[in-house]
Amino acid sequence: MSYYLKGTDVLDKYHEENSVSPNGTSEYIYTIPTGETWNILEFGGSASINQTEVQFYYSNDGGVSWINPYDNTTNRIRVIHLQNGLVGTIPFQNALKFTGNNGLIKLKFVYKNYNDLNTAEIVAWINGWKD
Repeated sequence: MSYYLKGTDVLDKYHEENSVSPNGTSEYIYTIPTGETWNILEFGGSASINQTEVQFYYSNDGGVSWINPYDNTTNRIRVIHLQNGLVGTIPFQNALKFTGNNGLIKLKFVYKNYNDLNTAEIVAWINGWKD
């Protein structure tokens, strides 16, 4: 996918969870630096086995609670169901904007492995630009 970046700095955040246990969960949290704005155009992921997913969350209170600032009927922004090395992506028509504020603004990936037998390698990323 090709992007028209409006800012000066590319945002390319990628995280890999190498060993999510069978029926297990893991998470990774980014803190957006104060005054920096992350404009997200894509959320994506991939997994080594079937029956996995990655969830994308936002917090404006330092991680005490997690909300979707664009939809008050859910607490997560998006979920991608993953399997067997296939790449899943969700592009956003309009960039999702998050501006850092003294360590309070956080984004979280939650990795879930629903497979009963195998450990999973699950990756997630966000792409866009920083202001």
